[in-house]
Amino acid sequence: MNLYRLKINGTPFNPDSGYSDSELNGNTPYVFADVSPDENIYDDITTVENIWNSNLLDWARRRDETVGPFYAIASANLSTYGNLNSEQKLIGAKYFLVPYSLRVSNGVVTEQEDKDNWLFLLQETKESRINCVESMRLYVGQYIRLGTLTLAQTQDFFKDVFELINWFEQANLPDFKQWLTNEVASPYENSGFAQKAYYSNALRDELMEIYNGKY
Repeated sequence: MNLYRLKINGTPFNPDSGYSDSELNGNTPYVFADVSPDENIYDDITTVENIWNSNLLDWARRRDETVGPFYAIASANLSTYGNLNSEQKLIGAKYFLVPYSLRVSNGVVTEQEDKDNWLFLLQETKESRINCVESMRLYVGQYIRLGTLTLAQTQDFFKDVFELINWFEQANLPDFKQWLTNEVASPYENSGFAQKAYYSNALRDELMEIYNGKY
């Protein structure tokens, strides 16, 4: 996803300007989206720094969205790491997008800061996974409301994925995703979501959207 900023009468949105409701015209000042909501009134401001400084997503999802812009500068093998500015290097260190030698050994952060940053990452990524699963639970609940699934079916769903969800939340194991998608060559290729009576393509696709950070 890219980060977009609203323009007011052709001028970039300024959070300190105190715009009226009529000036905003129902538009959101900042938007994360796959494509611009309206190219006439939104600018693409996707940069490592802008994503870092935004508050539209939780920390872990901002980290995910930073990966592309970061490696576009540094390259996947970090061969152009020197093209990063000092702020981008610090962000890369805090997000653990680079190895120890490019975090601590080169002085971007101290050993203690690196320890603290790592504990923070573990905390935030786990919280994000828990929030992801909760978003899925609420979405599936709408199927009960609409009568598309019965309560018994959703309870079966929960029982079927309980252990997989726990693995995902606690250790980010891939089994839950593999089960949802019947991933080829995984243990769930022929014994996953698609084999369940409560399965539908629409439900799988929406749950994968949530899994991929759109919640």
